[in-house]
Amino acid sequence: MKQVALKIKAVVAEVGKEPEVREILDSLESMQAIVGGYVECIMMPGNIDIYINEEGRLMNLPFNRFVAGLPLVGNIFAVLS
Repeated sequence: MKQVALKIKAVVAEVGKEPEVREILDSLESMQAIVGGYVECIMMPGNIDIYINEEGRLMNLPFNRFVAGLPLVGNIFAVLS
């Protein structure tokens, strides 16, 4: 039996665009599609998880924004954990 992925709300911040709330599938494939590769999770205070491209710096992805003083590159998204 195939398992159906649930949808979750995420704040997606693509490079050069304003962040927007989207419903995304709660699946690895969906998360990888947003960040453009391997997914790395940064756990923040307040039960917020930020997902970035694990190899973003190695791939020279463009700067996105600072989050808690960290310069993040490439497309990112945040969800409540």
